[in-house]
Parts: sequence; structure tokens; C-alpha cells
Amino acid sequence: MSGQTKPDNTYSPHFSRWRSDAATQWRVGLPLAVILLIAAGAIAALLISRGIEHERRDEQMISDTLWAGQSIDFETNRLIESLQVLYRDVELDGGRDPGLFARRAAELQQRSPEMRLLCRLAPGEPPRQCFPQRPPAGLESAEPWMGVADRAWRLKHPAADLWRGASDRGMVLLAVPVDDGALVALVSLPHLLSDTLPWWFAHDNEVTLTDLDGNVLAVRDPGVKGRGVYQHRMDSGIAGLEFSLNANSTRELPRVVPNLLAGAVIALALLLAWSVWMLGQDLKRRMRTERALREQQAFRQAMENSLMSGLRARDLDGMITYVNPAFCDMVGYDETELIGSRPPMPYWAPENTEQSLRRHEQLLARTLRSDPFESVYLRRDGTRLSVLVSEAPLLDGNGRQTGWMASIMDVTEQKKAEDFRRMQDERINHRSRLMTLGEMASALAHELNQPLAAINSYCSAADNLLRHADRDAAASRDVHGDIGAMVSKARAQAERAGHIISRVHSFVRKAELTLAPASLAEVITGLLPLIRLQTTRGGESIQLRVPEGLPRALVDRVLLEQVVLNLTRNAFEAMAGLPPATRRVLISVRAMDVGGDGHGPLRVEVRDWGHGLAADLEQALETPFFTTKPEGMGMGLSVCRSALEMMRSHLRYETAEVGARFYFDLPAAAGMDTLQEAE
Repeated sequence: MSGQTKPDNTYSPHFSRWRSDAATQWRVGLPLAVILLIAAGAIAALLISRGIEHERRDEQMISDTLWAGQSIDFETNRLIESLQVLYRDVELDGGRDPGLFARRAAELQQRSPEMRLLCRLAPGEPPRQCFPQRPPAGLESAEPWMGVADRAWRLKHPAADLWRGASDRGMVLLAVPVDDGALVALVSLPHLLSDTLPWWFAHDNEVTLTDLDGNVLAVRDPGVKGRGVYQHRMDSGIAGLEFSLNANSTRELPRVVPNLLAGAVIALALLLAWSVWMLGQDLKRRMRTERALREQQAFRQAMENSLMSGLRARDLDGMITYVNPAFCDMVGYDETELIGSRPPMPYWAPENTEQSLRRHEQLLARTLRSDPFESVYLRRDGTRLSVLVSEAPLLDGNGRQTGWMASIMDVTEQKKAEDFRRMQDERINHRSRLMTLGEMASALAHELNQPLAAINSYCSAADNLLRHADRDAAASRDVHGDIGAMVSKARAQAERAGHIISRVHSFVRKAELTLAPASLAEVITGLLPLIRLQTTRGGESIQLRVPEGLPRALVDRVLLEQVVLNLTRNAFEAMAGLPPATRRVLISVRAMDVGGDGHGPLRVEVRDWGHGLAADLEQALETPFFTTKPEGMGMGLSVCRSALEMMRSHLRYETAEVGARFYFDLPAAAGMDTLQEAE
């Protein structure tokens, strides 16, 4: 019909996977279910057999206990009848044979060893005749005997009672009434059990006699302990004295597997079921592995098709066996045109043909190195492209090399970008050199102000002295000496200016300076004349606090002088608006024993009592060419930072209660030697 759609005969991968899994489950599940059913039936049969055996043993326990009770009753009745027969024989003799009682009692004791003592009693009298000995302690008088004897006479029937005074448990007084009194026997219940119950019953059961309160009176074999699985209790007695006969079997519950054959059958069934289950698991793993392999292959194919880098595989003879679409797009050839190609390849550039053939020879000799290399390929349209080739050995499943796999990356645009960046770097370097030249000129102008001002001061002083000497000829001799000192100081400042030029040049070139041990006290004391020259109005106070005995510091002397001079000049300029009496600068040095080993750094601090810096300007100190002066160039702090960094230190700022405090730490000579050795 036109309104009906055609059935879709195609199957999705998920539906095909479901059909495959279902078929595998049926092939494995059916025999496994049959084997498990057989094993379950065998186990059920064994469990039922175990239950039947348990019930049989329980019934056997009851039957054996009843038999034991009947045996005890029979032995007790036989003993009573034997006592009655013994009395009749003695009475018929009429006293003609005095030893007849003892002989018949001995014969009775041989037949019934449980009878330990036999006595004749008259009413109200102690025993008059006993066998085999006199009554033991506690039975000499008539009182212990009279209770059981009176009950026997009153009932005209044998009676029994426990003898509480016996040292051994389970002793019973058994009284049999006769014409002139009673025969009373002392019966041992443990011997009664031992003589009545056979050894095989005592071996399989723990047999005990207890009174009605549960107190144990006799045990058949103390070494036999019952398991508590099969037990039975029945009432028993001797001439009206009731006991409880307890039997506790030494057997355990029946085993589930009664014999080796049944166990072997079950074990084989379970082993077969386990084998089928393992076979099914292995089959499932194989199918999962195959499915994962197909999915991985499809995933790898999609990944290779999406790569921007070209992939090319060659065998050991150099023939191309695989290319991905990216490589085909890179060289402009189809996959069918490239696979099976042998050198020389159509995409080799003429200038690289010799190099490519040499690598092909190395490939045949298996000496080809897998290091990345650059080459030039020729596209089909004639354009050239720069490529970066990385090759690695191609191995099979056994680890044997079957060829080479190459990854080719088009670096044409990258090479162009590198050339452009190289040109830009050259331009930046040229501009940097021009800026360096400007910084050098500014730094020289800034730093030479101090020594030139000092030279000017010394020369002016010398000129004044000469004029004074011309007016006063008498003092000319002393004046000439002072002039010589002034000229020497001026020459020293001129030399210092030369050193400054050299050091500033080193700043600009970033040259590594040589650090040498120096006494901070000598350096700062020698700077005091120059520091005083930096005062603005005169009258400022310069305080120096340098303890004696400080270790020498590893510094560049000229750089350290420039740092201290710049910081003190900034301090005086910061106090320019204050009265002269309040303008003072403190230069202090102290040892910082951080590690407790006496080799800590030396802290140099320059403090003023000016207005300090605002809180929002403290972070700006790290900014190059930072200054708070309208006419300043910001070179002072910049030079200080550069100089201290070259001496492995750092300029720091700290707000004081009044004014500002700049400080830096210099390494001690001993500590720096240790550091250099560690490096």
C-alpha cells in the first residue's frame, strides 16, 4: 500500500551488539543451567539424606537410653531378689552354720559388685552382722539405718535412700524387709553404672545419674564428653528413690557429604559448571575485545583523518604503505597515487633529492635515526613548503620492526613568523642600545654631580687659603700644607669620578662585578665629608651608629658609596621644609644573626625625620624612575636598586613613627664564602 512505509532492514550497531550478546548468553547459559541443576539436585539429595540420618541417630539415642534404664532397673530388681533369697537361706539354716551369712554375702558381692556393704538390722538396734567389714564411720549406730529400714517395714516393700554422710557421691542405702528386721545394703551408683552398661554404650555416650535437683550422683566414664547434639533424659529409680538417667552422645551432626564418592561427584559437577562459566567469561571477554578493537580502529581512523599533521608509513624497503588525508592534502596527491610508491618520491624537492636518497639508504641498512629534521617538499602544483619530519620505528605485535612511521608537520608559516620575529628582535635590540646610551648619559650626569661638587669645594677652599696666605706671609708655610691636602682630596674625588663612570658603564652593560670584603665602618666614615656636602642649609645633624667588631661584608665599595650617598641626599631633600634643628639623618649598621651561627647578613639603615611617604606610594618604589620631586628624574632609587641587586641585596622601605627608613642587607664575608662553596 502507498500509505505504508517499507521496513528498515538495516541494523544499528547497538542492535547487532545486543543480538551477539544474547546468542553468547544462550550458548553458555543453557549448559551451565543444566549442570547447576544437576549439582543442585545432588546437594539437595545429600541435605535430605543428612536430615534422615539426623532423625535416625536421634531415635537411636532414645532407644539406647531406654535400654540403659531398663538394664539399671533389672540389675536393681535382681539385687533385691538376691537379698531376699540370701535371707531365706540363712533362716532355713537356723544358725547351724555361723559363716553361712558371710559366704552367701560374698557370693552376692561377686555377682553384684555395686553392693559395697551388707548388714542385718533388728528394729531399733544397730547393725548386728555386716559383710565384708564393720560399718564405716557414720553407720555404727542405728540412727542412719532406721529411716530407710522403718520405711521398708512400714511399706512391706524394699526402700532406698541416699546416704548423705558418705565421702563418695552416689552411695544409696537399700533396705529389704524380713521377718525379724531388715537387710540393708550400701549400693554404689557409679559401680552400678559401670557394671550394668556395656563399654560400647559408654564409649559413644556420656552417661550420668542425677537427682531431681540436677546434682550429679554418678558418671559412667568421666573421660567421655558429649557433644550436646543428641541427648536424652529419662526417669529411673531404685526401690522408690527416683533418679534421672542422662545420655549425651559424642557424635556430631551428620556430614553433608557422607563419603568420598558423593563428594567427588559434586566436586566434578561444580568443576564442570565452573569450567563452563569460565568459558563463557572468556568468550565474553573475547567478544568485548573484538568489539573494543573495532571501535578503537574506527576511533583511530577518525582521529588520523582529523589530524592536521601528516602521517606516512613505509616498510623496510622504503615503499609507502599508509598515508592519512592530511598528508595527501599537504603534498597534493591522492592516497592511491602515494601508496606503493618507491623512491624517488614525487613530492621530493630537487634540492633535497640527494639528502632524501641518503636517508633511504640508511632506512634499507636500518641505521636511520629517529631524530626530527627539517626538509622541503614540492607540492603537485609546484609550490614549496617547509616541513618538520619525525620518524619512529614501526613494530608488529611481536615487537619486530616492520618499517617506519613518520609524522610530517607543515612549518612554512612558522618559518615565516620566525623570520619576522627575528627582524623585530633586531629592531628592538637597536632601540634598546639607544635607550641604554641615554640612560648612561643621564646616570653619569646624575652621579658625577657629587664628586664634581666636592672638587669644586676643595678648589674654592684652596683658592681662599692662597689669598689668605698672600695677605699674611707669616702663615704661608702652614697654608701651603693645607693647600696640598685640599689638592690631594680634589685628586681623590677626580679619581672617584672616573670610578663612577666605569661603574655606571658596568650598570648599563649588566656586567658581573667582583665583590671583595670591606669594612662598612671604614666605607661610611670615609663618606662623611661628602655626605656633609649634600646638606642644603647647614646645621643638619648626621649621626653614625656602627658597632665595633662587625664582620667584613662582601661588597663593591664604589657601588656601596653611591647607594649611601643617594639615600642620604634623598633624606636631606625630604627634610628641606623643616627647621634646621630638627633635620637629622641616622646611618646605622647591625648584624642580623638569623640562623644562630654568627654568619648572618649585615643590615645598613638610613633614616630621616621628615614627612615620610604616603601609604599609597610605598608599592610605587619598585617602579623604574619613580620620584616624588617635581624636578627629579627618578634615577637615584633606580641606581640604588640596580647596585644592590648586583651585590645580591635588595632595597627595602619601612615607615617609621616619624620620617622614613630605607635599609638593605649585605652578606657577610664568611657567610658568602660558604654560599659560594655550596653553589
